[in-house]
Amino acid sequence: MNENMITDTQTGVIPKKVKELIELSAATVAAKVTEAIRRTDAEAMRRIDSEESTAADVVEALSEVIREIGAAMYMEMAAYNIVGLKRQAEGVERAKAQGKYTGRQRDETLHQHILTCLDQGHSIRRVAEIVGCSPTTVLKAKILEAQRASTE
Repeated sequence: MNENMITDTQTGVIPKKVKELIELSAATVAAKVTEAIRRTDAEAMRRIDSEESTAADVVEALSEVIREIGAAMYMEMAAYNIVGLKRQAEGVERAKAQGKYTGRQRDETLHQHILTCLDQGHSIRRVAEIVGCSPTTVLKAKILEAQRASTE
């Protein structure tokens, strides 16, 4: 489990999303469950109803129903997430058009600390360890500084 998942769970983000999904699509999920049951292998259902049915027949038929229900719920959750991401992208575009969204700002203090360490002769990996960032961040700071120096 990644750290974001733990943070989301602790802050209630995931339970909130699940609750919204359940509230928004209860009828849809019920319809999908009904459809899944109808699509279940008719022969397996007949075997369950017959006097000759075994526990294995029952388990097999119920497993199929459960797989269908899981697939239906997964598809519903995926659709919900896609809609949310599209709405978020639309909001970001609107904000950009209005000049209200400029993206994440660079941490200039961190970049200065990175450049100081690089000037002292440390490697990119060592600088990343010292300042507590990724080597990619160190490389980006180095490239940005080189670009600034070339335009001056």
